[in-house]
Amino acid sequence: MLRSAVVTCNITLYRHNRRSTIIHNIMKQNRHNRKFSSFNHDLPQKSVSNNEAQNLFEQYIQQSLETDAIEDFWQNIEAYTHEPGFFSFGGPNSKLAINEPRFIRKLISVSVSEKRNEGDLVPTLMTKKCCELYENLDKEDRIKFLKILAHDFGVMRDKVFRATDHYIGLSNADANERAILRAEQILRHAMIPVHHIFFDRINRLPNGTKFLMDIRSDLLENYHHCWWILTLKRLTWHSPAAPWRERVGPVNIPGTNDSSRSFIENLGHEPLNFSTLSPIPGLSKWLINAINVEGDSILNKEEIEKVKSLRKELDGSGTEILKHLIKSKDWIRDEKCFHELKPILMRLCARYILTEKRRNLALDPVANFHIRNGACVYRLNWLGDISKKGLDESFGIMVNYNYILDHIENNNRQYLCDGSITISNVDPVLVDEAKRTTNIKII
Repeated sequence: MLRSAVVTCNITLYRHNRRSTIIHNIMKQNRHNRKFSSFNHDLPQKSVSNNEAQNLFEQYIQQSLETDAIEDFWQNIEAYTHEPGFFSFGGPNSKLAINEPRFIRKLISVSVSEKRNEGDLVPTLMTKKCCELYENLDKEDRIKFLKILAHDFGVMRDKVFRATDHYIGLSNADANERAILRAEQILRHAMIPVHHIFFDRINRLPNGTKFLMDIRSDLLENYHHCWWILTLKRLTWHSPAAPWRERVGPVNIPGTNDSSRSFIENLGHEPLNFSTLSPIPGLSKWLINAINVEGDSILNKEEIEKVKSLRKELDGSGTEILKHLIKSKDWIRDEKCFHELKPILMRLCARYILTEKRRNLALDPVANFHIRNGACVYRLNWLGDISKKGLDESFGIMVNYNYILDHIENNNRQYLCDGSITISNVDPVLVDEAKRTTNIKII
């Protein structure tokens, strides 16, 4: 216990002395010995002169290295250690949102400083402030921040030139191997972009890795329309087998509508129908929940009598008997149940796809994916998937979504605008359901 207490005391004294030294050095750098009572982060968003930017930065550095700021830094590390999932750089009370380019350059410059006499604490604190600044900028100013980082903090060419001259000079002078290796190391280090140092310092911060992933997400969000590296290739018997081993389901990625349309247009010269055969993963779960909530109102009188006749030995309402049948899978093995339940389940499936919504969009995730991409609902397929998974999820029913080139744009626009869904007139079950519902267009 005594040894532990001594170690703790020594660490505390070291932090205090180190902090005092840093504050003293920073105060020496303030040429005019200005004293500031406070620093207001709510600055007007306007252009400032070089002197104003320098003064602004000096004020900010001074405040950031005050005792309370350094204590906050250690408290942040402690908070992240205990609850990493609840840590963030920019909090609701943070007002650091200064989008002045000269200020941003100064802030990043200090954060990437590698001067040993300044220690690691100052760059680390400034890196944390850079993260706070970035999180509190809006979308446009974040782009400006990243452009400054890319343009002004790349490879330092003057260092590269000096390191290259030094290396060539040693090589021509037949210097010893150790000196040449050292020169190679200096040249290699000079070739590293400065923003790599910045990212490395961020990665060392609490929750820094997540922050870097968020920056990457911002970049991808802004450049998803430039995914020119994606190429369209025909799948043949000579294609690698690896992609077939993965069952890839639909994923609604913003910005992929254009890719889907490009794919269809490239198939336009071939004698193909642009249709899918898609699962209905949420049908069974929705139906059981609807029975529990709506009771017999989910079925019409004829359907109720038909269901009751299938299991006369069971007491209960028509929907309770229906729930028993679909849960126990008895209807699959009983030929009479199989044929009697087909029109009922098909009608309920049509209702689920066409009328059940969440936030004015189709409740079924696969339906929402295709309809949002401009497809129309074409036809329901009884026993399209008789695997255990297919029977459990949708009673074996599958659905075709049809992509009609002339209607894709309009379907997409109307669906996102008011939730309108377009269907084909080939399936009487879908047509009957559409006639009982608004916001359904038949083509």
